[in-house]
Amino acid sequence: MKKLYSIVLILLMSSSVLLNAQELNENDRYQKQLKIEQRIASFIQENIDNTVPERHLYNYIEKLRSADEHTIEELTTTPFEELLIVYKKDYLRSLYFAENPMDANIFKAIAAPVCTNGDFESGIFDNSLAGETGIYNLGECDAIPLVGASNIFFSPEAFGNPNHFNITNIGLDPIVAYGGGSLQMVNNGNHAVRINAPLICNTSTGNPNGGINKLIKSITLQDDGVQEINFSYALVADYPNHPNENPFFMARALDAGNNTLDRFCIVSNPDPTVNPFINSFADYPGCATNQVVWQDWTCGSLTVNGNAGDIITLEFIVSDCGQTAHFGYAYIDDICATSCAGNGQGSIQLTPMDPCQDTPLQVCGTYTLPNFNGTTGSVNSIEIFAITKFKGVIFL
Repeated sequence: MKKLYSIVLILLMSSSVLLNAQELNENDRYQKQLKIEQRIASFIQENIDNTVPERHLYNYIEKLRSADEHTIEELTTTPFEELLIVYKKDYLRSLYFAENPMDANIFKAIAAPVCTNGDFESGIFDNSLAGETGIYNLGECDAIPLVGASNIFFSPEAFGNPNHFNITNIGLDPIVAYGGGSLQMVNNGNHAVRINAPLICNTSTGNPNGGINKLIKSITLQDDGVQEINFSYALVADYPNHPNENPFFMARALDAGNNTLDRFCIVSNPDPTVNPFINSFADYPGCATNQVVWQDWTCGSLTVNGNAGDIITLEFIVSDCGQTAHFGYAYIDDICATSCAGNGQGSIQLTPMDPCQDTPLQVCGTYTLPNFNGTTGSVNSIEIFAITKFKGVIFL
């Protein structure tokens, strides 16, 4: 009987931790996060001189040593030891949460009954949002695999570092403006959010340091069946032309089991045959890179299939380059917008169907053609990729 009481007590304590996190208002939640951040800072300080497991440190050191010529030029103003400290701090942060998993609960995004603050007009990061940070070395879109765990150590983080997550106001992006372009930092209303930062290569503002940041929003589905979750995004990044190490942006939707329901990924590349909607201009001061690329506000859409009341996790992920010296960042706005009407990239809407019918399947739908700078595109071909799950394994 005592064992039974003990088990019930433990369950009640666990439930209490989660319940308390859900009941906290934004300010109380943020204050608790700051206290945990203080404990993390102390943990890092106490362990910074300890040896990091060799297998984690080796690839990072080799990446720096094998950097190409212009990356080495940009890294010369940042001592090698400082770059290693950045890596060790990231590793120790992830180690803290591995040893204190209950502290991570206070950072988790909490789904509201309806999708709220997707336009960020409150001017704050509310409880439906969460942030995670890490270091990116290699892989571009494959750094976040469709199935299985990523080799990136993502750790929860309190909102407060503007170089990771920042609420933006109306105004022009300064880097795009330098290149002669015009990109608003807000798509609609008065605010949006920027993920990652325009840290220019080794200036007084700091170095990109191969950062990768993830904005998480948890939403509750209002309807049954197949449905679209819309949002707006804009992108700015260096193009260092590092094979498989360029900055990238990813948006994806996950179910309650962390299975990928839909996703798309864009890698920094000025080639119009790769991305016809990208703009580019020559080097930005301080960056010995080929070009800076940017994409104006675009309506993105993720397709999910679920029931009313299901919790869906949206993730927006942005990285610097894998060799640490080139920036990448994105703006996000209008999460849960009602439609993608007027989307310059075109759109496609599939007609709901019974997936259990005999093969071959007939898939029907409607589409709109893209339009860029007054020119309407055409269709060469349409390909459909089906994601299915069997016994917990996802097949593409």
